[in-house]
Amino acid sequence: MKRAPLILALLLGLQPGAAPSQPPANPPERAAAEFGERIDVRAVDVEVVVVDAKGQRVHGLKAEDFKLLVDGQEERVDYFAEVAEGQAPPAPAVPETTPAAPVAAATAPAAPPSPPSVAAGGRVGTSYLVFVDEAFAVSSQRNAALSTLERDLALLGPGDRMAIVAYDGHGLTLLSPWTGDTAALRKAFAQAAKRPALGAHIVADRRGGQRADAIDVQDLYDDADLLGVNGFGLNQFWDQGKSASGVGRAATAAADALRGLPLPSGRRVMMVLAGGWPWDGNPKALRPLTSAANLLGYTLYPVHVAGYDPLMEAADAEVAATGSPVEASHMSSPPILSFWERSSEATLLSLARATGGVAAFNRDHALRQVFLDTRSYYWLGISPVWKADGRAHGIRVEVRRPGLSARARAGFWDLSRDTTDALTAESVLSLGGDPARKRLTVTAAAPRGRDRTTIELPVTFEVPAEVLTRLAQVAKGYPVEGRLAIASLDAAGRRGSLPGQNLRVVLPEAPRPGVVLRFHSVLQLRRAPQRLVFMVTGAEGAPIWTDLEFKP
Repeated sequence: MKRAPLILALLLGLQPGAAPSQPPANPPERAAAEFGERIDVRAVDVEVVVVDAKGQRVHGLKAEDFKLLVDGQEERVDYFAEVAEGQAPPAPAVPETTPAAPVAAATAPAAPPSPPSVAAGGRVGTSYLVFVDEAFAVSSQRNAALSTLERDLALLGPGDRMAIVAYDGHGLTLLSPWTGDTAALRKAFAQAAKRPALGAHIVADRRGGQRADAIDVQDLYDDADLLGVNGFGLNQFWDQGKSASGVGRAATAAADALRGLPLPSGRRVMMVLAGGWPWDGNPKALRPLTSAANLLGYTLYPVHVAGYDPLMEAADAEVAATGSPVEASHMSSPPILSFWERSSEATLLSLARATGGVAAFNRDHALRQVFLDTRSYYWLGISPVWKADGRAHGIRVEVRRPGLSARARAGFWDLSRDTTDALTAESVLSLGGDPARKRLTVTAAAPRGRDRTTIELPVTFEVPAEVLTRLAQVAKGYPVEGRLAIASLDAAGRRGSLPGQNLRVVLPEAPRPGVVLRFHSVLQLRRAPQRLVFMVTGAEGAPIWTDLEFKP
């Protein structure tokens, strides 16, 4: 998805000036839930489901039974555990020492330890992030899916939790932060069911287009199947292309939801309640979501909220024989016949396969099916060498025993620091930031017109010196530095970003609480109302931030 450059440039270098000030008498306490968390994944978790030739789960495998390849090269498994029905295995008994035991121990390879977040013999909690698509969904279909999720909340056990985020085609709304309180989640689902959904307009356009397409074909060719021979007509090409960019925006919003919420421990799952996402096959449209999921260790379980629409499928009944077959691993539903449905099916399958999940085409049992699929698995972990070079790396898991197959995520990203800064700033922009970390002050002066479409906005940043990273002392004083990132969002949902600007200054004395550093610069912006988020990352890792509403 091409992003409109709402923030075009940072025109002037940052010129620091230090001024002491007193710290607040009652500093705000750190909030329990933090948004815009630092993306710094030092290990890669790979949850693996192993089945036999009949599709049955296989238990009892050891670390040496797996072969984990990154970019085709086998990697050492640094930690390993089998989670069975949500329970981690008990710690192995320590054998009694004998005269021969030390020699045997010296030659036997040590088994990888359990993952840090898996307590031996304890329950491994699962965190379910529910992403409610309102841009494509029809309200009645969405509410039916929400009702089944609410009904199955009783499946959540100790250590499980859920968060709910809604996307209306322009922005995100946090309906519930991470919680295991089913009463609070039911209220959030009730709130979600009252929100508007835009999918009815899309369905009306599609049905009208199908009727017009059938009339045009008959009038022109006297052969109603001429353009339907491959299962779709000209108007369906237009419908699908018209919606493809919206799918890219929805996938980006879902990625923002992943990055914006605090990263929970244990198994991480995202249920994407998609109201029909027709995909044009361009991997760039879905890549923001799959890369964010793989980076943060989420498994995607897309849910086909629309279900089976007989009014839409009736127009395509003649192509039922060419419909995509439903794989045995799918959470199946009635046959998917139309071009729109088949392209939406491809979207859900691609999202699931990229992260090791399963597409849920039966909305009536989605949470129950996801719950069952995520209770038993093997948890493998690797610690690659992070170069921050922005490269994608492929993952493939093989089982050394014959007749067994594995399902796991397809890769991970080694994001550059610039990209990491931009992603974190955009997440704060989408879901808001932790109020306790809103410690950055930005003051804007009067804007200056540059041309018909662009303005220049002078800004001053005030950064507490103690949050910056202290570098090695030099002869001239005490250098400190941080990283500034800026993100922007306008009313139409268009974004811009300016990542990776260094803030560096040499102080005459060691930084202490109460010292504020001022940096002056000029932003070049489009002439459009927009919300700006400013973020500085320093020694504390988690960024400080603030926002600014700009109206030219």
